Amino acid sequence: MEGGTCNAAHRVQVEGRAPLVLRAAPPPGSQGQPSASDLRNEYAAGPFLAVLGPLVPTTLFADFTHQVLARDWLLQPLLPGVPARQVLPGCGPAQQRSYYRQLGEVTARLHGVRGQRFGPVSGPWHPTWSQEVEHRLHRRAEEYSAAGLDPADVHHLLAALALHRQVLDEVRTPHLLHGDLWVLNTLVEPRPRTGPGSGDQEEGPVITAVLDHDRASWGDPLADTALHAALQRVGTAADAFWDTYPRPGRDGATRVRALYAWALNVSGARLDIHRRGLQVRSIPAQHWDLGQVVQRLGA
Repeated sequence: MEGGTCNAAHRVQVEGRAPLVLRAAPPPGSQGQPSASDLRNEYAAGPFLAVLGPLVPTTLFADFTHQVLARDWLLQPLLPGVPARQVLPGCGPAQQRSYYRQLGEVTARLHGVRGQRFGPVSGPWHPTWSQEVEHRLHRRAEEYSAAGLDPADVHHLLAALALHRQVLDEVRTPHLLHGDLWVLNTLVEPRPRTGPGSGDQEEGPVITAVLDHDRASWGDPLADTALHAALQRVGTAADAFWDTYPRPGRDGATRVRALYAWALNVSGARLDIHRRGLQVRSIPAQHWDLGQVVQRLGA
């Protein structure tokens, strides 16, 4: 099946049953230990994502023993819909705005779930947001070095963290973050939309599934991919995201939090681009160039 960049997905058809999806992690050590164990985090996060009801696939079976397959794997039902990234380009502006309003609703429901500590749902955890950011950046620097990428910008951010620790720690309540929620990880069906946020109830794509929450964590809502992506797409149909999700403030503290959120997202994207063998020249710099964040923070 198409879609996964780290975890493989295979459609499984059992006679007399609805189709299933077998999701398998990469073998341990093939892409770094975090990727190899992400499905364990997804398994742990499942009960918290129940807030999204039928939009999230339930896990029917999980095996982390490596006795059947030499990797972690999950068995889940195949949810209805087609990838939103295939549908949205053919939609008109009003239909696209309808989609992004739904995405704002979904994100708000997720972020309404609160935790006790910061970090991946399955751990490790930290008592403050600044400690979690520091931990992620240290890990990113190690991953950059292991991949042959220059970690200098990551080290600049770590050095600057001492100046911004107090601001980051104004985030006192950990919120549930999907970790990779945007167009790529949603399925849709084209049909009339009714209910809150439906606008003129125009025919358009309706979100039927939210996939791949293997990076779910507890953290600052600004650090979730959906907010980062919406903030990077001002002046597009994605502005409708803010019709259903509270728009962040423009004060200095929020700006600093948003820049560190940008750093976490961009550094992860840069590593993913490298692992997939893509050419950065073909991708807008705002999606991978950590130097831009370093410059804005004055790090």
